[in-house]
Amino acid sequence: MLAFMQNFIPSADSKQLHSSDSYFQDILQALFDSMKSKGRKNEKNKINVLSVLLKQHFYEYDLSFLSFEIISLLASNDTETILLGLRACCFILNNTSHAIDMIPSVLNRTFQYQDLLIPSLRALSFVINPYVFKKMETPLIEIASTSSYEMARIYALLSIFKVYQIQNDLKHKDNKVLIHLLPLLQRSIFQPSLRLISVSILCEISLKEPEKLVHFNNILLAELPNCSPSIFMKLTRYFKNQLHVDKSLQEKLIITLPKYFVSLNLNNNNLHENENNEIKALIDSVNLISHFEGNSIIFQQLGTMLENVLMNNQDINVQYLCLNCLLNIFPRYHPDPTIIAALTNSYDLSIVGNALQLKCLITKNKLHVIYELIANATVTRNYGVVEMALSAIPRTGKKFVSALFSIYQLQIPKIEPLLSKTLFEIEDKETCDHFISQAVEGLFEPPDDDFGYSIAYAVGEWSNNPNDIELLLPPSLGQLSTHLQSVLLASAISLWFRINYTLSKGYKNRLELLTQSHTKEVRQQAQILIKLMED
Repeated sequence: MLAFMQNFIPSADSKQLHSSDSYFQDILQALFDSMKSKGRKNEKNKINVLSVLLKQHFYEYDLSFLSFEIISLLASNDTETILLGLRACCFILNNTSHAIDMIPSVLNRTFQYQDLLIPSLRALSFVINPYVFKKMETPLIEIASTSSYEMARIYALLSIFKVYQIQNDLKHKDNKVLIHLLPLLQRSIFQPSLRLISVSILCEISLKEPEKLVHFNNILLAELPNCSPSIFMKLTRYFKNQLHVDKSLQEKLIITLPKYFVSLNLNNNNLHENENNEIKALIDSVNLISHFEGNSIIFQQLGTMLENVLMNNQDINVQYLCLNCLLNIFPRYHPDPTIIAALTNSYDLSIVGNALQLKCLITKNKLHVIYELIANATVTRNYGVVEMALSAIPRTGKKFVSALFSIYQLQIPKIEPLLSKTLFEIEDKETCDHFISQAVEGLFEPPDDDFGYSIAYAVGEWSNNPNDIELLLPPSLGQLSTHLQSVLLASAISLWFRINYTLSKGYKNRLELLTQSHTKEVRQQAQILIKLMED
């Protein structure tokens, strides 16, 4: 048994507990001896050893094999011993441990003592399963409905709900826990200290069985105008699930929600961090009404409040969520274009993306917005903004070609591979011709980077004009890097096979110079091109 326990309990990790292997061996041996013998002294030893082991519960090792020892502590007559056993239940046991079937008999006894009631219920909430609930159903329901201790009622409700979850996960057809749970929740909703746990449980149930909660809708609607932001956020999720089963709920919410909005302190110019919960409640309400059908004045109210938050709150997370909400309620609410335009210059790309999307919807001119963003990038030189704009821009037309060269001239670090990738997404021939024409007119030679290599490749693969060879064999050809020389010669050879051009003496002289290059690849390419001209 000692060897078995050694496999499950960690060795020298904690300096306090594991200063040496022999010290930890003594702990294990003491526990082993306490299991073999009886008597008050050995019970104290067992308590001391288990107190040490409880500090190991956060390790991945499974200590549930101690379940019978923990149950024996719960059966003790000493209050401190029982409290230790209850704490061990929370940290070491679960609802499938071996000795769980013995829990009802020992906890029914501890329920009789006021100072042990709440610790017992807390332990029960960790280990309860359908069998335990069946054996403890009567006292548990009585505590949940009549106990004078609010925390005891909270733990009792939580325990019953956990049984419902277990049976629901196992897909039991005879899940009758709701018969007991729903009346308890209906009673506890009206008590402020129990309202949050009750609404949270109802919210979870509504995800799986909303049709069984329809009679709660009017009760919760009555609580909505004066509830706290934390409860309101739960209620919005509950009502969102109920909209599918209660067709009259939308009209009732349209009447009730504005009463709650009046209590929100958002229509001022001094938003501080203590309003964050109210902002979250506002955002959750948008997530709810975005599921409404048709138009309503409530969209105008929410949109105005969201714009107020955007103007007065500099938290980028709040701004991002508010923009998301405005997107969700568009076109039932049209935001102020000036507010959205200001956010397109944000340093946070997620905000820029949402603002750009909204601006496109407002102006109904996507291209204008994108090119305006590219123009603004000349000031910000922001790689992310350019990447976002290029991902949205259509790969066609003179304006697109001009945008590529304008962005390249910004010299934004690491932008060349992105421009090259965008260039080769062009599909129509007319745009290809525009690109080559602008490259030949605007460049003396392709730059020595990824974009320059792509320009050379494009000329070799797309051009139908023999005069474009000037860009591939410029006067400075001999002074370029050997890699760029190789790229230009490869493109020139590709162009010759396509249109079979001829070269003047000046071009041949440049090629002759390259036949003396120190780089074998450049020499061979120059010789091949000269040979093609001669043939």
